[in-house]
Amino acid sequence: MKILLAIISCERDELNGNNQSQRETWLPDAAIFGADYKFFVGKNGTQREDVEVLECDDGYFGMPDKVQAAAKWGHEHEYDFVFKIHTDTYVRPERLLRMPFQEYDYIGAFYISPHCWEGADNPDLTRTQAFGGSGYWLSRKACGYLADGKLGETAAEDCWTGLVLSEHPDIQRFDERYLVNDGWREKSNQTDGYPGPLKSNLVISTHLYAGGGNASTYDNRAMYEIHERWLTS
Repeated sequence: MKILLAIISCERDELNGNNQSQRETWLPDAAIFGADYKFFVGKNGTQREDVEVLECDDGYFGMPDKVQAAAKWGHEHEYDFVFKIHTDTYVRPERLLRMPFQEYDYIGAFYISPHCWEGADNPDLTRTQAFGGSGYWLSRKACGYLADGKLGETAAEDCWTGLVLSEHPDIQRFDERYLVNDGWREKSNQTDGYPGPLKSNLVISTHLYAGGGNASTYDNRAMYEIHERWLTS
């Protein structure tokens, strides 16, 4: 079984150290458990051993285009399952790769966004999307659907993924261990799991971006800090 960790990145993230912070913390553990990974950047990016340049927009609002291209790349390279994340996502591979992801097509922390769905109070999971920041699993079948999906409905990649997959009868699974975690530093003293994956909890992944509507506010020192918490927990 071929597994790909698809990290949605950009040339800026390669140059400012965001990609490198994942290479130096949790990514080496992914290989131990048999997963491949690639950073995906848009056109005019720089090809590297672990960086794939796609013919798509490299800007923040072009992420649906990039997720579609990454899903197509994974499908064409015959990956059975793809876990899509961002450069500000911290993951514990030993937990991620031991869960029964093979049983589903689309797994993550599902939520309803008023920006994506009419009737946002509808609890039907077929009308929601998995939160992009903490990551979501896609089967080969789901990647095929995304590769052929219609772009332009929304600039939010997780909303776009949910919109496309809602048109198909794929099995979805909510899993609270993918932590929807905007403002990690501000909430890190709480006891509800916000410190991210620790050996004393069951959290699989967490989103480190501090929020505020500007992705450039992310400080990759948080990746090293949360990794140190894991190692010493």
